Amino acid sequence: MHQQNPLGRAIGDTRHREPRLLRNAVATLFAVAALGLSAIPASAATAAGPTMVASTTPAPIAEGTIGNRVSLTFTAASGSPTKGDVAIVIPAGWTAPSLTAGTDGRVFVAASSCTSATISSIAGSGPWTVTAAVKCNGGRGFSLAYGDGVQRLTAPAAGTYPFTTSVRTAPSGPFVPVAAQPGVTVVSAPDVRISVSPSSPIVAAGDPAVFDVAIDNHGAGAAQQVAVLGMLPSATGQTWSVVPPIGCLIAPDHTLQCRADVLQPGATWTFQVIGTTSVADCPRGVLLIVSVNAANEPQSVGGDNSSSAQIPVSCGGS
Repeated sequence: MHQQNPLGRAIGDTRHREPRLLRNAVATLFAVAALGLSAIPASAATAAGPTMVASTTPAPIAEGTIGNRVSLTFTAASGSPTKGDVAIVIPAGWTAPSLTAGTDGRVFVAASSCTSATISSIAGSGPWTVTAAVKCNGGRGFSLAYGDGVQRLTAPAAGTYPFTTSVRTAPSGPFVPVAAQPGVTVVSAPDVRISVSPSSPIVAAGDPAVFDVAIDNHGAGAAQQVAVLGMLPSATGQTWSVVPPIGCLIAPDHTLQCRADVLQPGATWTFQVIGTTSVADCPRGVLLIVSVNAANEPQSVGGDNSSSAQIPVSCGGS
């Protein structure tokens, strides 16, 4: 028989205490778990792996251009050093990579904050695998240059090309791809051309000689950094002007110089070049020679990048 306490419950009787004890135990367990989770840094959930980022000079690269450079920048994971090999696949269609200075498609380590980073091999015949042996502390890295900007690095047809990068940390271990793969986008090439024509077939001495100049882009890509150069006659007392003068000037050395940042596909840029005439120009007249180029235009389509026109000058009976 249980002893009764003043509250009317038998001392030692646990039948009414078990639910409360269970509830208390569960609450305590959740409280402890919450404390434990809050003590784990958020960064510890998933450690970021090594990365590889691609950039180009110029940016963007146009198909068929040759003086290009691709920079591939590797960074070891923060707090996790990389000691082993980094393999980069150069896609087919690009210039074959070479370790020799002064050759087309040269690859070399341009900069490094690693303990060591050297190219150990180039394998394949398109695509090619360039392997670098590295020792990099966490957060450190190196930059691999493909093309030196002087020798040829010819861009393939327009499209996006992955430079697949993998890392292995054991000599015979597997290569593991980096999480975010670098890629290079090649854009369609522009094709600029220039034409100059006389606005009048002949002018009288003392009348202005007016030339119509037209530049158009009949390529599929936008032309970047378009530059026009004109060779102007420099007879004593002769003056020249451009109408409209937007983007153009007449330099002290009697050259016409015009620039436009971008000329879109199908766009045309026109202006007039106007010069004074005198009897000194009779009868041969006035000659204007002009040329155009775009920074991202392939050399293979540059056959229409110059033009010339001459306006005869009449001196009465001559």
